[in-house]
Amino acid sequence: MILWLQMVFSIIWRTEAISSDWKKGILVPALKRKGSKIDCSNYCGITLLSAPGKLFAMLLLSNKFPTCFAPPQQAQIHARKIDN
Repeated sequence: MILWLQMVFSIIWRTEAISSDWKKGILVPALKRKGSKIDCSNYCGITLLSAPGKLFAMLLLSNKFPTCFAPPQQAQIHARKIDN
């Protein structure tokens, strides 16, 4: 599976063309709070995307913006609130 993804990602990188299926998503309504299921304001939309497309996007972002996905520095670890 990993070799297949690597091959597909390499082809995408060389050709600069992404499958149209990876650009599509399925919009699913999700109940966001307690209340009437009839009231539309109690719902939010969640878009389900293809897993390979999301993985490719994460790889692109992690290479373009490495500090966004880098592990926290020691000083940042102590500043985070720990939930029990």
